[in-house]
Amino acid sequence: MKAKHIHAIIWISVIFVFCSGFSHSTAAAPEKISLADAIQKGLKNNFDIRIARQNVEISKNNNTWGMAGRYPSLNLGLNFNNSYKDQPSQSNPDLRDKFWQHTLTPSISLRWTLFNGFAINITKSKLAYLNKLSEGNAAVVVENTAQAIILAYYKVLLEQEKLGVVNEVKKLSRDRYDYVLARKDVGAATTYDALQTK
Repeated sequence: MKAKHIHAIIWISVIFVFCSGFSHSTAAAPEKISLADAIQKGLKNNFDIRIARQNVEISKNNNTWGMAGRYPSLNLGLNFNNSYKDQPSQSNPDLRDKFWQHTLTPSISLRWTLFNGFAINITKSKLAYLNKLSEGNAAVVVENTAQAIILAYYKVLLEQEKLGVVNEVKKLSRDRYDYVLARKDVGAATTYDALQTK
């Protein structure tokens, strides 16, 4: 039973590294984990799920009437230019006039579309649709990750059972070989039988 737990822990550790990327864990010994814990940790640490959640937040923030263009937009700008001039002097051709010129230009613009052929309503409906799509995509990512974790978990259990069967077959084969050697020692079996069993 202990060997089964060790192999399950090893497989689950490999699965978590694959599903959720490399993490900086300071735990020295692996922990025993149940299916529910494996799913919970996998969903919490999966980067695809984090990205999908961020995409949902972005689409939710974009799904507003302001982004669709119903409300006025105000733009503020500030332009700063530096120039250096080196030219002959007007009063004396042997001298040169050298000077810096600094220009600061602020700007402000207000834009408001009052009617654009119902394009604002169409844009808002597209933004709402994109929001629903991103939420659906996030749900699919979560379901696929949970399915991958469940399949990997049960694969580990299956590999544990296979290991137990292989160990049992190995033990039975060793017992059979010892039995044939004992028969050979008393003359009831030949060297050929011992080699064939081996």
